[in-house]
Amino acid sequence: MKISQQIFESYKGSLLQISIDNNNLSGLFLCRLSAKNALRRQSKNTPKMHFFSSCLQHIEKRITIIKRQLWVRSLTHYSPKIYGHWAEHTAGFNISLNGRIWLSDNKAIKSDKENDQVVMLPSHENLINGKGLNKTIYSGLYCFFPNELPAIYLYSECESVLNSLMKNALLSLVDVHKINIDTVVYSNMSKQKLFSLSDI
Repeated sequence: MKISQQIFESYKGSLLQISIDNNNLSGLFLCRLSAKNALRRQSKNTPKMHFFSSCLQHIEKRITIIKRQLWVRSLTHYSPKIYGHWAEHTAGFNISLNGRIWLSDNKAIKSDKENDQVVMLPSHENLINGKGLNKTIYSGLYCFFPNELPAIYLYSECESVLNSLMKNALLSLVDVHKINIDTVVYSNMSKQKLFSLSDI
């Protein structure tokens, strides 16, 4: 069942309305921005500070819960190595049709083969997890070059099947490493902009 919570607070004719949808990351990010802006404006008013601070904590908690449901491996303390299977300052990810995402940290892993002690750098093949619509088989890249804005690239196979659930999984990467709400998603084939995470 879809549960929504609305928080209302009125101060001297001004009305703050925060609508929190438990399954809507884009809405939660907008709510977070509104709460942060309101908190800055009312920093000298202790009752308002406590209220907006409480709103912000609730929103952050909801965002964290949703993100953890979408990540195959936790990205809470994500810190990728510069060098890996892909180009320098690049990490690969795989995503499923149902919106589960696995972003590599470029750290070496053991081979999947039984009794094989070979340590290797993960590739897209190592980021496959789940079955059916949950199977993370569509790929892309996260680029974090120094002195450049972070960027996400989708391989053509991923681009061709991209749906709202997959976009939501990409949105869950906001605040992970250098990725933010304004990070742009590009086509890896054409190098053309597809959309920004803020557009989701």
